[in-house]
Amino acid sequence: MTSKHPRNANPANIGQRFLRGARALLTNRDGLAAVEFGLALPVFLLMVYGTIEFGRLMWSDHALDYSAEQGVRYALANPLATNSQIKTYAESQLMTVDKSDVTVTVGPEVLDGITYLTVTVVYAFQAILPFVPFGSISLTGTSRIPTAT
Repeated sequence: MTSKHPRNANPANIGQRFLRGARALLTNRDGLAAVEFGLALPVFLLMVYGTIEFGRLMWSDHALDYSAEQGVRYALANPLATNSQIKTYAESQLMTVDKSDVTVTVGPEVLDGITYLTVTVVYAFQAILPFVPFGSISLTGTSRIPTAT
């Protein structure tokens, strides 16, 4: 005796086939490593990039501090040096920062009635990758010595 409906058209059989297919799909682990890698890679790269950029920022900040300190030491060792000479010397001490993006100012500053010779070095830090949203960060290195006035 034959049925009017083919074997696959039985409603109970269709539900069982669906459950078997869903179970097989849910227990299939093929490609899981690729999906996990795809989810973890952006986070990992962001951490690596952030570490590199933070290191560059700290390196640049210390380079500015070093330049300002060397300018003050030059002024201390050469009491007849002009502000222009001190500025030129401080700029020459910048080795890891693009000198065209740096502003060096040298001049007197009065704090609590004491006059200081102050060397200030300012730099606009830019991230390596252009799509980073924070733009430029202004870094400043300052050093001063009291003057005999």
